[in-house]
Amino acid sequence: MAPGVFTIGVSLIIALLIRPVFLLTQNYLRVRNLGFPVVISPFGRRNAFWLIVQRSLAPIFIRLSSIGGPFSIFNFIHYSANTSFFHSRYFLHKWYGPVFFIVSPGATQLLIADAPTADEVQTRRKDFVKNEAMYGPLNVYGRNVVTQNGEGWARHRRITTPPFNERNSSLVWKESLLQANDMLKSWVAMSDSGVYTVANDSMTLALNVLMAAGFGKRFEFGGSTKGEQNEDAMASYRAALGMVLKNLTKAIITSKLMKFPAWAIPKQWLEMKNALDEVGTFMHKLVEDERAGVNEKSPERDNLMSALLRASDNEAMGKGKIGLSDDEIVGNLFIYNVAGHDTTSNTIAYVVTLLSTDTSVQEWLREEIRSVLGEEEDVEKWDYEKDFPRLKRCLALMYETLRLYGPVFYLPRYTAESYQTLSIQGKEVIIPPRVHVFVNSATLHTLTSYWGADSAEWRPSRWLDENEEFLQPPPGMFNPWTHGPRVCPGKKFGQVEFVAVIARLLKNGKVRPKLNANEKIEDAIVRINEVILDSALDVTLNMNHPEKAPVVWETVA
Repeated sequence: MAPGVFTIGVSLIIALLIRPVFLLTQNYLRVRNLGFPVVISPFGRRNAFWLIVQRSLAPIFIRLSSIGGPFSIFNFIHYSANTSFFHSRYFLHKWYGPVFFIVSPGATQLLIADAPTADEVQTRRKDFVKNEAMYGPLNVYGRNVVTQNGEGWARHRRITTPPFNERNSSLVWKESLLQANDMLKSWVAMSDSGVYTVANDSMTLALNVLMAAGFGKRFEFGGSTKGEQNEDAMASYRAALGMVLKNLTKAIITSKLMKFPAWAIPKQWLEMKNALDEVGTFMHKLVEDERAGVNEKSPERDNLMSALLRASDNEAMGKGKIGLSDDEIVGNLFIYNVAGHDTTSNTIAYVVTLLSTDTSVQEWLREEIRSVLGEEEDVEKWDYEKDFPRLKRCLALMYETLRLYGPVFYLPRYTAESYQTLSIQGKEVIIPPRVHVFVNSATLHTLTSYWGADSAEWRPSRWLDENEEFLQPPPGMFNPWTHGPRVCPGKKFGQVEFVAVIARLLKNGKVRPKLNANEKIEDAIVRINEVILDSALDVTLNMNHPEKAPVVWETVA
């Protein structure tokens, strides 16, 4: 007799319940005897259902967890939500220790908040690799230096590192100053109404710097191209690229639909597909045009695309070596845009908002800026080689903001199919295959044992000693660009851009909160700090409602 529908349904439900329990038990047994705490989560970090519902459910679970007692079963929210590391800071490891495991039905994770161990994980790039399932979606237009492992990564790294040189840094410096100059004028002009668009304006500035330093195509801060014959096409490309970068998660998901015809794609996703199509087509056209210029031996240019093509061609000239395909060049150019745009624009947005609450930090910075730059007001005469190295307080401002509000606050690695021996607090531990290893930067960046009792406070001066020399944390303690072999090649690019922008904004500008009706400055500062803390991880960390922290910019004598 054939089983009835009810019997089949019950069997399926039982199977669906038993499988997660079986997988959870299996993962637990793999690590229970390794000598470190093991905590349990019903959801893996990449569980599709959890990714969809966590933003809605997380606040509820947090409140239930705070009750304690039987509601402690909801404690998993402190280490399973995307932004849990950001909000928990060092308290997470204060509860469970510097190293502990998280097991769920879908994954086994090792969380590390021990600097020497974090350093070892980042240094051993062949043993602790990037998980293809996690990083593969970033191959939107082609393989790139961020997503590759092994010899593929080594080839990409050899070719993609040379473009980030001093010639390009000088170009970044000049363009950042010009963009910041125009942005400051725009903000000062809105002093009566206040600036509600700090985050969006920071994105515009970062995008324009990328267009100039990355592709040699200059835009005014207001959006118009500068001296281009194909202004409409370039402006359209810039708008499409801006949409992609501003909505990166949606763009990554939509990229999987690129081969589908337009009629088969939901209307709300079609605009993003068209933007992705336009960005890809235009970047390939830029590469073709640039390659034609290289073949015709046109004068060398300093933008990243030109330098990347030259480096790729030079690599191909080596015996037994190959350069990058056009798809790989476009893939790397796209990842340059993603990394550079999000890191710089987000950091500037957080910095401006934070500065509005602290006039003493502004005065501290302005003292250095005016000492270095003197009375020269023409930004085109500010000298990169002479001035940038001396603006140490401005760089300290960047470091301190990245420490607390960096775009990413954990570094994921993977043991793949191999056992790996890892030294953890003097003990050699064998980590099983298929373990996700997370360097918890959010904790490392706020450990009171290193940073002091005020580790959660934003204090840029902590980076300089009494002689104004930079203090260097021990390896593994500060990881905004990672370090070791896979250190971000655009680290200097971002530093130069940030320092130039801050120098221009604060040399003659000051910022304060835009007060609400009958609001005192003390209350405004509390409000703004709440807006800053109300941040969430998309692909990178962003304030959920930056428009709730408007500011007023004024000139200062």
